[in-house]
Amino acid sequence: MKVDIVIPIYNAYEYTVECVNSVIRHTNEEDYNLILINDKSPDKRVGEYLDKLGKENHENILISHNEKNIGFVGTVNKGMSISKNDIVLLNSDTEVTRNWLSKIKNVAYSNCNIATVTPLTNSGTICSIPIFCQDNQIPENFTVDEYADVIEKISLKIYPSIPTAVGFCMYIKRSVINKIGLFDEETFGRGYGEENDFCCKALENGYYHVLCDDTFIYHKGSASFSADKNELVKKNSKLLFERYPYYTKMIEKFILKNPLKEIQNNIKLQITIRNKKRNILYVVHNDFLTGENHPIGGTEFHVKDLVDNIKLFNSYVMIVKDNTIKIHAFIDERILKFSYQLSDVIDTFNFSSNSYIEKLNEIIDYFNIDVVHIQHLKTHTFDVVDIAKKKDIPVFLTIHDFYLNCPNINLLYFNKTYCINNRSKENCISCIKNNYGYDGYFLGVWNEKVYEMLKRIDKIFAPSNAAKKIFEQYYIDKYGKIEFEIKVIEHGIDEKKELKRNYLDNKDDKFKIAFVGGLSRTKGSKLIHDIIKNNKNKNVEWHLFGNIGDQRLNLLDKKEVIKHGRYNRNEIEKILNENNINLICIFSICPETYSYTLSESIIANIPILVTDIGALGERVDKYDIGWKIRYDSTYKEVLEKIEEIIKNKNTYIEKCSNIKNVKLPNKQEIAKYYEEFYLVKAKSKLNQIDSIEVKNTLLNYRINNIDEFSSNCENNAIVINELNRSIDQLQNEVSLMKATLGWKVMEYIRNTIPDSIKHIGKKTVYFFSRFMIK
Repeated sequence: MKVDIVIPIYNAYEYTVECVNSVIRHTNEEDYNLILINDKSPDKRVGEYLDKLGKENHENILISHNEKNIGFVGTVNKGMSISKNDIVLLNSDTEVTRNWLSKIKNVAYSNCNIATVTPLTNSGTICSIPIFCQDNQIPENFTVDEYADVIEKISLKIYPSIPTAVGFCMYIKRSVINKIGLFDEETFGRGYGEENDFCCKALENGYYHVLCDDTFIYHKGSASFSADKNELVKKNSKLLFERYPYYTKMIEKFILKNPLKEIQNNIKLQITIRNKKRNILYVVHNDFLTGENHPIGGTEFHVKDLVDNIKLFNSYVMIVKDNTIKIHAFIDERILKFSYQLSDVIDTFNFSSNSYIEKLNEIIDYFNIDVVHIQHLKTHTFDVVDIAKKKDIPVFLTIHDFYLNCPNINLLYFNKTYCINNRSKENCISCIKNNYGYDGYFLGVWNEKVYEMLKRIDKIFAPSNAAKKIFEQYYIDKYGKIEFEIKVIEHGIDEKKELKRNYLDNKDDKFKIAFVGGLSRTKGSKLIHDIIKNNKNKNVEWHLFGNIGDQRLNLLDKKEVIKHGRYNRNEIEKILNENNINLICIFSICPETYSYTLSESIIANIPILVTDIGALGERVDKYDIGWKIRYDSTYKEVLEKIEEIIKNKNTYIEKCSNIKNVKLPNKQEIAKYYEEFYLVKAKSKLNQIDSIEVKNTLLNYRINNIDEFSSNCENNAIVINELNRSIDQLQNEVSLMKATLGWKVMEYIRNTIPDSIKHIGKKTVYFFSRFMIK
């Protein structure tokens, strides 16, 4: 059965043309008849346009001209009387959108008691989005059709009841018209209130009215009313309220409660997310905002620099923590948080997980991901590449360490020495078993899985030639060849500043040596400890900047050792120079792939002493900005090298001069490179999202971003209940922990043992730990 679309027309020539064109463009011809009635418009262009349209032989378009102006309601009734079908009353100042009629009709016939259906609009009182009962603009950078397409694809498909239809676009079943009659022309002849009167009659005859929340119609707003609209509204409202005393309370209650809030919040979220930019998913092992899994390092710095400086993409940073996928969405100036619970327990080296696959599919579809860039796969499964490939999404990988050679990450044999000279099947089996408990030749399986994955990645990046060579050579040694390519792109750093000071002119005649960054075992903490402890040169002062991850350094108590603690990455250049540092030492015992610490030293114009493996040795040699020691040097050899540096002032000055001339790529340049690369490869599209998934993600958003919502308890009941359940769970876990013997012992020590004895205890632990750590 066809639907008859009735458009009453009075002036508004341009709007009328746009409205009719949108109906013809977006509606299947076999589904509708178009009844256009000109209510004797003074603007002659209206009549001329309709006459011209009538001569175009559109079989489904009927054009009628009123001999005299009979008013809006009379014109509508004329159209409804001409028709014998269901009716859509459509204002001439609207524009319909793709599939509008079929969607609305399907909703109308989803229940025999539905009388009318009204779509969403930008200007339609209770049907207005995203702000309720207000006139809204189409979001910036969206066309009407694009906006409607987004609303359809992300709809919650609630189809909620509403107290009355809204007349800008009102679908009415013929069976209802036959039962309760036409609009009340005698009372509401010039318009306003007639559809509300009709809807109240329908309610009193056992029908109800619904909102079609997957359809958007653009409404320009009351173009057909004259200047005395306010008087007309006031008069007709009084008549309406006298006839239906319950109507006012019904509308007030609806507006106060606003049962459409979920629909509005969902669309607000979608406007933010779907801002016409493309979307990149960064897969990382740790969050750069708070360091949820471990202290923040170079990988996180690199991702942050990209997120901060890439402007043509929305960035989604994904980590896994405690079997929960966590996402930070960086969209324009906002940071939105989402979390997805995994039903599977992901072990350290799971290659695949059904729940991870399920959730990642949801994430990619919901956020319309165009590019996937893997920055680190630790805590993730290898499913990332498979899922992206199935969806025809380009996948890139940046090598930040050697996790994809060996899960030991740093290529340290038994976590002690660089394994370059210890690689054999037997040694690798022993090392992996010692570190992770895996029996058999797990590394062989790991390498096969990784190698197959690497061949499917669209582009692999490394920040240094050293990293590229080590990574490639590992697989050449394994398989005799490699079937992937690595492109070297350095990481970016802040611009250099002009600094004027003589590094050999310290007022206290001290030669100040700094160790910068995370001072852990892999960064040479044992060697650093032994150097400082055994140094005999009283004119050397030692400075430790950053997190100390080795208890030996924490307990090192010497007056010439100054521990500065954590530092702001953006302040390190200033801090180093304020402390008149002469030399920076970076003693990694395994190959670095780049080293932000070395870049920070270059920015500060301070010469560097490094171990000779990986990017450290390569970069120092490239610019001739420092000195090298063997990665397995003893503390005696290092102290001798430091003495040599102090004594040879001419060479030192030469290194200072060289380092001032080094120009590193800045963050913006590197981000620009990646941005242009992504744009070439990205294939933008808009996914259809399952309504259940939309509902779940909206709740997810509300829970994780509760500060963005009203404190109204009724509106946030679901969120608060979820949070209360989480709090109860955490309280249970704390109670169980406090019941353990270990906790009770620690509480006893904390509350009863004097601080002086605690200090002796720490020293004792340190003494014995020296032998245990070796």
